[in-house]
Amino acid sequence: MLQIKTLDIVKGNEHIQTIVEMIRDHRKNAENVTAKILKKAGNKVKPLNVDITVARIAGQQKPRNKPPAENPGDFWKRSLIILYLDLIIGSLQVRFSTDKSPAFALTHFYLDNMKHVSLEE
Repeated sequence: MLQIKTLDIVKGNEHIQTIVEMIRDHRKNAENVTAKILKKAGNKVKPLNVDITVARIAGQQKPRNKPPAENPGDFWKRSLIILYLDLIIGSLQVRFSTDKSPAFALTHFYLDNMKHVSLEE
């Protein structure tokens, strides 16, 4: 959608905001998202006789970040899924922020003024 040549800035921004809201919804439902991902991953690795487990616990490396988790689903949700979704949301907000973009503000100014201009002007 964002690669269409005729897409204007306003519609592109609306599309990005829709994507951000969708990812925020996934972030709010991280438990369900993680369960779906782990189920698909489990189906892929089943023929290889591999179990999805918590990453190994560091012995001597004390500064390692290990979120507390009761099961592999909680571990992967806290250490990967939530962090990744937060990263995507933050990146999209910074990259496509409408309040910081002079070009976007000028587009609104131009479009608003062009509504009141006739062809003779």
